[in-house]
Amino acid sequence: MTPEQLAYLEMYKEHAQQARQHETQRERMTGAVVAMGVALVAFVSTNLKEPTPALLLPAVLVIILGCYGTVFSRKHYERNRLHTDIMGTFRDALENSLMNAPLGQIRAGAESTHNNKFQRLRRWRLHLFWDGLNAFVALAGVILVGVLAWALLKCGV
Repeated sequence: MTPEQLAYLEMYKEHAQQARQHETQRERMTGAVVAMGVALVAFVSTNLKEPTPALLLPAVLVIILGCYGTVFSRKHYERNRLHTDIMGTFRDALENSLMNAPLGQIRAGAESTHNNKFQRLRRWRLHLFWDGLNAFVALAGVILVGVLAWALLKCGV
C-alpha cells in the first residue's frame, strides 16, 4: 500500500473507533437513565399510600431524566452518523486509489443479500429504539405525576 492509502485506512479506522465510542456512550447512558428512572418510580410508588406534595419532585425528575436521555441519545446518534459519513468518504477514496478494487460492488452485494433476508426489520431504525427507551422513562414520569396528583386530590392534600 502507498503512504496515501495507509493514511486513508488509518483515518477510516479512527472514525470507525469514534463511531463505536458514541454508540457505547449512548448505550451506557440509556441504561443509566432507565435504572435511575426505575429507582425514582419505585421510590414514589412505595410512598403512594401516604402521598405528600414532596413526592412530586422525584416524579417530575423522572420526566426530566427521560427527556434528557432522549436528547443525549439523539446527539450521540448525530455524532455517530458524522463519523460514519467520514468513514464512507475515506473508504471511497481508498477504493478509488486502489483502482480496480471492487470494494463498492462487494459492499452492494452484501447489502442486497442482507436486505433480502431482513426485508421488514431493515426498515426499523435502531436509534429509534434507543430514543424510545428514554422517551418511555419520560412517559412513565408523566403517568406517575398523574397518579400522584390523583392520590393527593383523593386524600385532600
